[in-house]
Amino acid sequence: MKKFIPLFLLIAACFPTSKGFAQRISFPDSLAMRKEWLQTISRTTEDLGLTYNHSSMGAILVERADAEANLKRYSKAIDDYNKAIFFNPGLKTIYVRRARVYEVMGNFKAAISDYEKALANFKGDKFNEATTWNAIAGNQLELNNYAKAVKADSAAIAAYPQFAMAYANKGWANMHLGKFQQAVDDFTEALKGFQNSPQELAAVYRNRADAYRNLEKFSEAISDYNSALQYVPDLVTAYWGLAMCYGLTHQFLLAENNFARTAKLLNGDNQQLSKLYIDWGGLEDIRRDYAKKVVNDSLAWAYDNKNTTACGALAHAYALNGQMQQSVDKFNYLVKFYQGNKAALTEIYASVAEQEYFLGHYDKAIEASSAALTVDPQALLLYIIRGRSYIKKSNNDLATADFNKIMTIDTAKQSDTYALALFFTGKQEQALGIIQAHFTAATDNMVRLNRCYQLARICSLMNKPDEANSYLKRSIDGGYSTKYALVDPDLASIRNTKEFKDIIAGEK
Repeated sequence: MKKFIPLFLLIAACFPTSKGFAQRISFPDSLAMRKEWLQTISRTTEDLGLTYNHSSMGAILVERADAEANLKRYSKAIDDYNKAIFFNPGLKTIYVRRARVYEVMGNFKAAISDYEKALANFKGDKFNEATTWNAIAGNQLELNNYAKAVKADSAAIAAYPQFAMAYANKGWANMHLGKFQQAVDDFTEALKGFQNSPQELAAVYRNRADAYRNLEKFSEAISDYNSALQYVPDLVTAYWGLAMCYGLTHQFLLAENNFARTAKLLNGDNQQLSKLYIDWGGLEDIRRDYAKKVVNDSLAWAYDNKNTTACGALAHAYALNGQMQQSVDKFNYLVKFYQGNKAALTEIYASVAEQEYFLGHYDKAIEASSAALTVDPQALLLYIIRGRSYIKKSNNDLATADFNKIMTIDTAKQSDTYALALFFTGKQEQALGIIQAHFTAATDNMVRLNRCYQLARICSLMNKPDEANSYLKRSIDGGYSTKYALVDPDLASIRNTKEFKDIIAGEK
C-alpha cells in the first residue's frame, strides 16, 4: 500500500500457487466395487461374531476397515483400525493404512504420527522407508511446516538417493523458505527421475522457473517456462510466469501477450483472474501507465471483491494516478478486513491520512492519523501528517506537540522522520542536511527514489525551485508518478515554473 511497491514483491505476493508433489491417497470407486465392499463389511461383521481369537479379530477388523475406507466411511474405518491395534498390537501395517485415511480426512498431524510409527517396520527396506518419509514430508507441507518437510524429504533421499518425488517436494518446501538456489538444485535433481512423465516434467520445469524468477535469473526462468510448455502446451502458470519475467525485463509486448493468453486460459476462474490482473497492474507500475494500472486493478477487484490485495492495489493505483478521493474510499473499505492487524491498520490509516491531506481535508487527515497512532503510537510519520494538518488549521500548539513527540521518541535523531520534525520546527537547513546525507548513503534504489522525492518536496517548501526541480526530475526519471506530483500540495511553489512543466510534459 505504499506509493511504490517493487514489482518483484508484488509478484511474490500475488503469483498463483504452483503445486508441490505430495501424493495424496484416493480411494477408487465404482458400482461393482461398492457392492463388493458392502459384502465384505457384511461378511467380516459376521466373522467377528464367530471368533474370540484376538489375532483373528485384528485381521478381520483390518479387512473391514479397508472396505469402510474405500466406501469413504472414514470415521468407521479409523474406529476399526483402532480396534484392530487393540486386539493385535503386532499388526504394524495398520499404521500406514490408518495414516492414509487420516490424510484424506485432513488430519495431517495424526497421519504424520502414524507414518512415524510405521518407519520402525521398514528397517532395511530402503524404498518403503523413503516413501514413508516422503509421505511425512507431504503432510508437513499441508501444515505449512516447510523446514520439517525439507528434513523429512532429506531423510527420504538419504534412504533412496534416486527418489525424484522427494527432490521435487523438497524443492517446493525450499521455495516457501525463500531458499531459491537450493530449490533450483532440488528441482534439477528431480528432473532426472521424471523423463517419462510429461505432466511431472512440466510441473518441475515450471517450479524451477519460479525459483529462477525469484533469484532474478530471468533468462533461465524464461527458458524453463518454455520447456514446461513443450510438455503441457496449456500450462497456465507457465504463461503467467513468462508474463511476469517479460514485464520485469521490460519486454512489454511479450508480457502483454502472455498476460492475455493466461487470462484466456483462466476464463471462469474468477479468483485466479483477480490475482492475474493484480500482477498485470504491476506491469503498468513498471511501464508507468497508471491509468491502465487503475483499469487492471479495477478488473482484479471486479473479479473477486473479497480479494483484499486487489482492493489495496486499486487504492494504491488511484493514488499514483492522482485520484486521491477514490484512493481514500478504497483504503477506508479495507479497514474492516484488518481489525487486530496492527501493521496493516497503521499503513492503511497512514495512506488515508496522507491522501486526505492532499485533498485539503485536514480534519479527516487528523482523524486518520489519530486512528493510526492509537493502533501504533510509534508510527512517527503519522505525527508529521497530523502536525502539518494542525498547522493548516492554525492549531500551532498541537502541531508543535506532535513534532516534539517525534524528537522525544526518536532518540537516535537520525531518521528521515526526525529530520522532518526538525524542518517543521524551524530547523530547515539542519533537516535538509540529514535527508541529503541519507540520500547519498542509500544503496537501495527504491529508498533513494523516495528520498529524492522527499528532497524535492522539502526544497519546494523552502522556496528553492532550482534544487526542488532538480530532485523532482531525478525522482520522475526513476519512476515516480507525475500525476502524484501534480496533486502534491508540497510542490505548489514550483508548479508554475517552466522546469516543472517541462518535467511533467516529458513524462506524458
